[in-house]
Amino acid sequence: MAEQPEQRKNNRHSISLFGMSRRDYFAGQAVKGLLAKYGIDGNHHMTAHAKDAYDIADYMEKERTR
Repeated sequence: MAEQPEQRKNNRHSISLFGMSRRDYFAGQAVKGLLAKYGIDGNHHMTAHAKDAYDIADYMEKERTR
C-alpha cells in the first residue's frame, strides 16, 4: 500500500500537506478562476487578484467551519 503524504500541524489551519496550507490551496484554486475570467493585465491587477484569491480562501475556510 502507498504511503500517505506527511501531515503536520499548521498554526493557522489544521493541516499542511507538503508545505501548503488548506488556505493556500483554496487561494490557488480561486486565483485560477480569477485569471481565467479576467486575465493578466499588469502588476496592479495581479496584486488585486492575489488579494482577492486569499479573501475568497478565507471566506471558504470560514464557511467550512460553520
